[in-house]
Amino acid sequence: MRAIPKTFGGKGAGKTTTALASRHGLGLLANDRVFVRPNKTGGVDVLPSSSAAAGGLGLLEALGRYERVPEGLEAGEKLHPTQDERVTQALPAGDRTPLWERGREMKVQVFPDQFTSWFGVSLATEGEAAALVFPRVEV
Repeated sequence: MRAIPKTFGGKGAGKTTTALASRHGLGLLANDRVFVRPNKTGGVDVLPSSSAAAGGLGLLEALGRYERVPEGLEAGEKLHPTQDERVTQALPAGDRTPLWERGREMKVQVFPDQFTSWFGVSLATEGEAAALVFPRVEV
């Protein structure tokens, strides 16, 4: 089983930079959220999640996966019900400008299985984290 790193942190903490590093051989489990629990061997087990998977417009563009979302919408596929309508409207218009509300980026919300069908990203059903990265954010 391949080890997959996870990043945590607020706006500007380096989560997207870490995601871009995935293009250079690192595995990427999640850019925003992941469920884990300590295991009996002192490690951390990564648990599957059925919640929405979120990706910022800029991140999708940087990873070369932006176009797949409007294509899916044009084919009649639906985004996760937590999807903000303003993001949905930006997609077919080709607007890649990140959208913000109260200091938080509004992201594309997809169902976990859409990561496989839309982006060709395999989903793991279990695993053990090789590392947890907690960037230091100075205010």
